[in-house]
Amino acid sequence: MRPDIPPTITKPEVGHADSVASHPAFAQIGASRVSSGGGTRLYGSDFAHQNYVRIRIGKSVLHRSLANDNPYGMNQSYIEVDLSEAQWATFVSSMNVGFGVQCTLRYLDNEEIPGIAAPEENREKQFKREAKERADRALAQIDLLAAEIDALKVSEKQKAALKSRLVNARMQLTSNIPFVLEQFGEHMERTVEKAKTEVNAYVLNTIQRAGLQALGNDAGDNPPVLGFDGGTE
Repeated sequence: MRPDIPPTITKPEVGHADSVASHPAFAQIGASRVSSGGGTRLYGSDFAHQNYVRIRIGKSVLHRSLANDNPYGMNQSYIEVDLSEAQWATFVSSMNVGFGVQCTLRYLDNEEIPGIAAPEENREKQFKREAKERADRALAQIDLLAAEIDALKVSEKQKAALKSRLVNARMQLTSNIPFVLEQFGEHMERTVEKAKTEVNAYVLNTIQRAGLQALGNDAGDNPPVLGFDGGTE
């Protein structure tokens, strides 16, 4: 069991605070949206991201002034992590699931962590290479089985019947399956592009609705309507 210790109370010589309370357990957490001009690689994501979410946990002290508590975050990060928007959505909506969501460590104890370099081999090439490696192993097994059939003490007609099945299996591995994989890759590219469009449209719509709601609160019951050019109508 960890020990419990009281906060340390000090009276600052400068400033307006009556007292400042500090404790090793005092911290502040915040989330912010980050835009990256060149795109940022994130752990657990196949894309370079222009926009993502950053979570920061840093040191905090508690100022007491005019009978109010005012927490102040210090310029010291215990940890900073970056998440894609999809990882952020999973993080805030899925609790008690496994060991959590993948994230990209940026700062730890005020020390900057190196970024993730772009992979030398993209995911499409990786899947194709892995599929080919497995197909080659299967073809090697087919060749061994064909040799074992040749060694069988049966008629040539029976050997030919057995080997015809191997010929069909080889054709599937060398011709048909690669074609299906190619078609699947093209389908996934189209699906990803459509998904990006849908996500962008949803985000823009959400931002616009939030903005209209804020304008409505400020301007009364007749908020201005945003036109397609970003102006008001």
